[in-house]
Amino acid sequence: MLKRARTAWGERKIAGALLMDVESAFNNAARGHPVRRLESMGIEPDMCRWVESFMTDRNVRIVIDGTEGQDRAVETGIPHGSPVSPILFAVYISGDFEEVERKTGAGGLSFVGDVPPIKMSKK
Repeated sequence: MLKRARTAWGERKIAGALLMDVESAFNNAARGHPVRRLESMGIEPDMCRWVESFMTDRNVRIVIDGTEGQDRAVETGIPHGSPVSPILFAVYISGDFEEVERKTGAGGLSFVGDVPPIKMSKK
């Protein structure tokens, strides 16, 4: 990000940053959106179906002091703990970057948790 700012300043342009911290990002992701984004990106149908399967038919059960509650269906969100989850979240919000880039001409960078930056670029 600093390199981009210095380049802009060297070209006598204005550099700025829009920072967004999405609270409970994985938990609040709409279930079907990542699949639709992947389809719009031209990802193979088999991969899209795998992602859809990965995000559906999930249940949780709470355990307090050894007492287990009943299973509850999870209707939204990206599962935690999988290496694919940060990638799916980056796909989930990639449309936001495209919209900002389209309207402003600015480039986007994405940082997800403790994962190295993922550069989002125009096609």
